[in-house]
Amino acid sequence: MPNCKPEMKTPTGLLINGEWQKRDTTLPVINPYDRSTICTVATADPDDVKAATASAQTGFAQMRQLPAHARADLLFRAADLLTQRAEHFTDTIIAEASKPRSNTQAEFNWGFETVRGSGKRGD
Repeated sequence: MPNCKPEMKTPTGLLINGEWQKRDTTLPVINPYDRSTICTVATADPDDVKAATASAQTGFAQMRQLPAHARADLLFRAADLLTQRAEHFTDTIIAEASKPRSNTQAEFNWGFETVRGSGKRGD
């Protein structure tokens, strides 16, 4: 991905309405341990915020119309995708927050369990 260290394969644009948007204005993501720049990421302007908010509201309305089992299936799929990329997410959190790997893995697992547990409840 552009504007990232080679080992960081993370999108750096804005995800609005399911599409990645590139922006000219960016800000650096700084590693708090060594003060190195990990990435530069796009910044949102007020129009981007309005578009993202409108998209989220539309998505929320659509999700409310789905039966519980369909929402659960989506959450289980999200949990599967998280598991497939667990190492990437862990490495990204370590780089961004300078946390020990054991703490970072616990944090990732907590997030994963939240998604998977929501699927079990049909949220």
